[in-house]
Amino acid sequence: KPDYKLTPVPEASKLDYNMYLVEMNSFGNELIRGYYAQPKKEGKHPVIVEYMGYGSQPHLPNQTWDDFAYFVLSIRGQALNLPENKYGTWITYGLDNKDNYYYRGAFLDVVRALDFVSSRPEIDADKIAVRGGSQGGALSFVAASLDKRVKAAAPNIPFLSDYRDYFAITHWPRSDFEEYMRTHPEAQWENIYSLLTYFDIKNLAQWIECPLIMGIGVQDEVCPPHINFAAYNQVRSEKCWMAFPQFGHSVGKEFYDAQMAFFKEKLNVK
Repeated sequence: KPDYKLTPVPEASKLDYNMYLVEMNSFGNELIRGYYAQPKKEGKHPVIVEYMGYGSQPHLPNQTWDDFAYFVLSIRGQALNLPENKYGTWITYGLDNKDNYYYRGAFLDVVRALDFVSSRPEIDADKIAVRGGSQGGALSFVAASLDKRVKAAAPNIPFLSDYRDYFAITHWPRSDFEEYMRTHPEAQWENIYSLLTYFDIKNLAQWIECPLIMGIGVQDEVCPPHINFAAYNQVRSEKCWMAFPQFGHSVGKEFYDAQMAFFKEKLNVK
């Protein structure tokens, strides 16, 4: 059971939202946290669930009214959950067995975030959008793939995709896996690649049914366009993308403006 616990954050509740620290249980009875911006305005509201980048610092959601409620999730061991992190370098934790792999639980944290917003009486559960960059972009793919409650998705510079080619063209995160191999001489690359296929967003993307907009940085050396499109190309629903030729591991303001317009259009937010 999630056993949701909401603790007010009064210093961040002075504008158009009541801010709460949310604590809840996820897969494996793991305690995870996030920040929820509850609109002070009456009525049922659409919501944007935001997933964070790999190792990102905790941050509060939007605090100025823009027609949406917000929930920013910290998956297990990261951000708000970092003090209890037992997963070391997350991406290489549990590589001995797909049932133990870090992202199995983390992907279910992504779904638990959707459970939380759907439980709130002030949220219109038919109007849930997801977004995020890098790892958060990958987790946006995951949310839209695994849960049909997601009605629109806006990933940018998505991570966790097309691992064999990814590791052939970038230094990191391959370097973390190489370090794992040095300390686990019994590990074999073919076994690792086999395990990672279960958590590769390109293998989940075919299940997406909602509209999706993706942003990429053409100069990105962390999550190159090659791996972004490996997932995007498997999406069968309505989709579009925006490229930023001069950007690396980021996208321009135009993408954030476009994603908000996209969400309002697809969720019929007036």
